[in-house]
Amino acid sequence: MMKQHESEEQYLEAAKQKRRLQKLQHSLEQIVSAEIFIKQKSDSVKLEQIGAEEQSKFDQTWNDKTDIYIQKMKTSYETLHSRQQKELNDLREKLMKREAGKRSSSLVINLRIKQHKLAKSKRYVEAENIRRNADIIEQEERIQNLKQIQQSNQRMLDCLYEKHQTEIESLKQKFGSEKRKLEESRCQDHNKLCNRLRKKTLDIQKKHALEMAKTKRNMNKLTALNVKKIPKIGTIPLSARGPESLSRKKKQLPEIQTARKYEE
Repeated sequence: MMKQHESEEQYLEAAKQKRRLQKLQHSLEQIVSAEIFIKQKSDSVKLEQIGAEEQSKFDQTWNDKTDIYIQKMKTSYETLHSRQQKELNDLREKLMKREAGKRSSSLVINLRIKQHKLAKSKRYVEAENIRRNADIIEQEERIQNLKQIQQSNQRMLDCLYEKHQTEIESLKQKFGSEKRKLEESRCQDHNKLCNRLRKKTLDIQKKHALEMAKTKRNMNKLTALNVKKIPKIGTIPLSARGPESLSRKKKQLPEIQTARKYEE
């Protein structure tokens, strides 16, 4: 309509249509911008949802792995504790039997034999003296033997305790190494997740930029007007020129002049 008014020299109407066209262009730009903004916001919300879902899956996966690690560690410690407790109980029973089964020395045995012979011979006073000496010697031997046995038992218990401590430390080192590997693997997976989400964010931003550029190109194509060039300032339109210019114009366009005469 603007072009039509311009061709009909209705410049005020053409100006009105131009203003109307500018308003429509502005409204169209606002609508397109709003649509792009809504789409970007929707994509951002969708990206946040994807990130939350991925993080939830990541947490669930690693919670399960951590639970498996903890359960494995507890089972191993319980098994080790049960075995060590059994070894300790068996050693204690063995040491108790060892303490109870200690025999007397040959000196005490000979004194007891002599004691019984004297008693059979009715030599009771001599038998009593030998019995007292044998009791004293036997008590001293028992105390000395008990001390030696206790020292030997303590050494065996110490060796068993050191063995158990070595086993516990070895198990701790084993699970400590597994824990470090598990933490390193978790860190690597978390970095992969962050990189994946970062890549998705960059892809969406790139997509938004391409859509924005495409929309601007389409807007430029849509709003481009195929209008005639406006005369430069200082040039005179043909309609305002003198007769010489008109005669020159007629000479340049003989076919048009002939057609106009024919029409007349």
